[in-house]
Amino acid sequence: MTADLTITLRLFAQVRVAAGAATVERRVPSGSTAGDVARALLEELGLSGMAGQVVLAIDAEFARPDVVLSDGDWLSIVPPVSGGAGPVIDVVVTEGPLDIAAALAVVADRAAGGTVLFQGTPRDVDALEFEAHEALAQAELARIGADLVSRHGLTGIALHHRLGLVPATEAAIVVVAASPRRGAAFDAARAALDEVKRRVPIWKAEVVGEERALVEGQVVEGVPTLAAQPQVSTADRLTHVAPDGSARMVDVTGKAVTDRLARATATVRMSPATAQLVADGSGPKGEVLATARLAGVLAAKRTAELVPLAHPLPLSKIDVQAEVDVATGRVRLEGFAKTTGKTGVEIEALTAVLIAALTVYDMIKAVERHAVIEGVQVLQKEGGRHDFVLSGGGAAPGPAAAPGHAPAPRALQVGAVHVSTTRTRGVRPDRSREALAGFCARTGWVVAHEEMVPDDRDLIATAIRAAAATGVEAVLTLGGTGLTEDDLTPEATRDAIDREIPGIAEGLRAASREFTPMAALSRATAGALGGAVVVNLPGSPKALAELEPLLTAVLPHAVDQIRRGLEASTEA
Repeated sequence: MTADLTITLRLFAQVRVAAGAATVERRVPSGSTAGDVARALLEELGLSGMAGQVVLAIDAEFARPDVVLSDGDWLSIVPPVSGGAGPVIDVVVTEGPLDIAAALAVVADRAAGGTVLFQGTPRDVDALEFEAHEALAQAELARIGADLVSRHGLTGIALHHRLGLVPATEAAIVVVAASPRRGAAFDAARAALDEVKRRVPIWKAEVVGEERALVEGQVVEGVPTLAAQPQVSTADRLTHVAPDGSARMVDVTGKAVTDRLARATATVRMSPATAQLVADGSGPKGEVLATARLAGVLAAKRTAELVPLAHPLPLSKIDVQAEVDVATGRVRLEGFAKTTGKTGVEIEALTAVLIAALTVYDMIKAVERHAVIEGVQVLQKEGGRHDFVLSGGGAAPGPAAAPGHAPAPRALQVGAVHVSTTRTRGVRPDRSREALAGFCARTGWVVAHEEMVPDDRDLIATAIRAAAATGVEAVLTLGGTGLTEDDLTPEATRDAIDREIPGIAEGLRAASREFTPMAALSRATAGALGGAVVVNLPGSPKALAELEPLLTAVLPHAVDQIRRGLEASTEA
């Protein structure tokens, strides 16, 4: 293995203290697992004994230790958590003082027969200091809230947790639970505190005078630790291997259709004298480079016939470039492939450069018996969930690629408005909360404001305006876009926004049609409100996951355009 991956480690609590930094960048061998890297760090810091208590997260999602890392991953080392959770009406993780009145107001419901408020403050110390993995904490609080509403029949729940230094006179956590039954509200509030302590990655230190001591925590439940790795079958790690060990083609039916491209390279090493013949086009078989380029293009188009489990793809562009370095005796080949589909084109790009390299070899073998094909690798991949660009990859024969890592889509601060009369009353669990929590965990987006409202046009419009007024970049409504008389979210959205953005809604319907013809029944709309983009989304976890590639690609760009326009009009 070669050291060709750059991983950023995010550290918390005891691990951060031992390392003396919150983030550490490491170069690790290709093929390294999250557990390999984490164990090496703990051993280096003298913390190997913590392996049985440490869990891992990649980006904003808990991960198994045997997950193979990709270039550019953020790997979080999560020690035991300490601290004190359907639809969550409001989830807040903030460094500012907690607003108890706001928590009570957001949970207030006429159907609630009892509302329980718990305010937790530091005791027997001068202060408590909290730190958290914010994205994981937000997502886990949302899951806890969803569980409690479903379990206790709540009309609403607020979970607010403060970070940073919290003096003894101020609240560190606020829980508000409301239910038609007072007993259920009390039970839910107690359970919320227990669940937050057990499940949410928030750590605390006790501060007395000049002394600061981390509080011993407990292992996050349900997540494998470094020391207790379950045995994973080859089929679990290799998508082309079936559970019985046989080879299979991966089913990509449920994947999103996106624009995909890939670049790959290969080098043929020979003597400088032979390289000069190639450069001059005077070899025994004639023009080498032009023939190799055409061979690569032809091969890429037949990849599915050459590689048994590759998917046939309608390639929209194939290009192979070749350059000769006579002094070092090398012919460098670079292939570019592009398609619009459900799976990537790395194999097509690799096939192009490999066959081009074989063609070079074939055309010089009469004068060069010891030529070597080497340096075969993918340089760039775009259009899927794990995009990358390798540094030093050279110029692309297709669209120009920026050096270094491909920038990840920008994570947004969002406000969420969940729309449902039955879920507001606690009659049914709120799947939209689960959907949003999963979406944010995968994308790193942060819910800065959240509210649940019934199917009432005026209330929905008011909630959208209130969310936008908090300064979030996007307001996402979940639910209420169907064909029944109660589905009023599109009308309420048009009441609230400054102007419509039809293309976003059309794009969402087009993306959904790849998975179900029922997408044609959606009346969702989108628009701009002040400096925020407002989008109607489905409340189903599956449907929201299907729209994820389009949302993460389009919404950050839409926000930037809206805000640039506002700045320009202000300056004018």
